[in-house]
Amino acid sequence: MATSSTTPPEQDIGTAVLAPEGTRDISMWTDDTHQKTMVKFLNVPNTYDLTDIKHVDHIGMFYTFKNGDTWLTLNDKRLFLTPDMDEPDTQRGSEDTEDWPIMSPEELKEVLAKHPSYEELDAIWQEAQAGRRAINPLMALT
Repeated sequence: MATSSTTPPEQDIGTAVLAPEGTRDISMWTDDTHQKTMVKFLNVPNTYDLTDIKHVDHIGMFYTFKNGDTWLTLNDKRLFLTPDMDEPDTQRGSEDTEDWPIMSPEELKEVLAKHPSYEELDAIWQEAQAGRRAINPLMALT
């Protein structure tokens, strides 16, 4: 997977890799030194703005559907497919992906406008991470 070594830390999620035409895989840093990345979302249409992807990552919920696919969801709509993590303890939901439409980039912008900004949410996240590290460095989430 090709990633940019010059991606600044404030863009931890968002390193783009070529995927099927018209889409890209979205990667994120998995360590504090910004040396390792992992694919977070697969085949995200290029029409989704990277800032919006980062923003919804803070407020969306992951849901594993009956077929085993895990998607980032928001307001009963699917957004971004995640790679198969082969997590043996992942419980599948009882719903079919076909029953959850995919949210359009325009719909996403409307929903995000009703939430605190990405910067506000990220500051809250960073503060929580600092608190976890202060208690126990192993407790911080990546």
